[in-house]
Amino acid sequence: MTGDLITANTGDGVFLEVGRIALSTDPGDPSWIYGNSGYEVRNSGAFQFAGDPEALNNIDGRNVFWGTMDETEIQAGIYDYFDDGGMGVVFYEPWAVPELIPGDTDFDGDVDFADFNNLANNYTGTLDPATGGKRWWEGDFNGDGDVDFADFNDLANHYTGALKMANVPEPSTLVLIAAGGVALLAYPWRRRRPGRKRGHH
Repeated sequence: MTGDLITANTGDGVFLEVGRIALSTDPGDPSWIYGNSGYEVRNSGAFQFAGDPEALNNIDGRNVFWGTMDETEIQAGIYDYFDDGGMGVVFYEPWAVPELIPGDTDFDGDVDFADFNNLANNYTGTLDPATGGKRWWEGDFNGDGDVDFADFNDLANHYTGALKMANVPEPSTLVLIAAGGVALLAYPWRRRRPGRKRGHH
């Protein structure tokens, strides 16, 4: 498989019980796997051999875009041998590094009202980076773990509107977005409990 989008699943994005699978065979057209509610990839196949991505019960996850370029975050989305020594291995290096537009939370090549909604729904205000835990697709464009006014500024500065409709946003649209950003600052947002940290090799 290659060029696939696996996101927003309830549970794991990819689950392997037995066999072998390559998730992104063409580096020029990578698969994108991110934002699933379980693990991005779970390997529950019985361990056979650690050194070969093509071995039975291993997953070749090279050249996948994981929704982040942070290796710790990539590892946190993978369940395999390094979590349970009886399971097969997920090979994730090298990962794809596409060119991203600040503000484009859904990776569709524009910055529009859908992206603003994603940012608004995940707005936290400024948090300690150690407790933030937000990702690009949730509105954290500067990688500091929260979704705050700096991220809103990134979105506003790159706003295009839906490119199929128009290449340049109407001035009134930008005014509405700015007003929405001010409203975000006044809203009493609840903080979510940060996710569990885990190691991976």
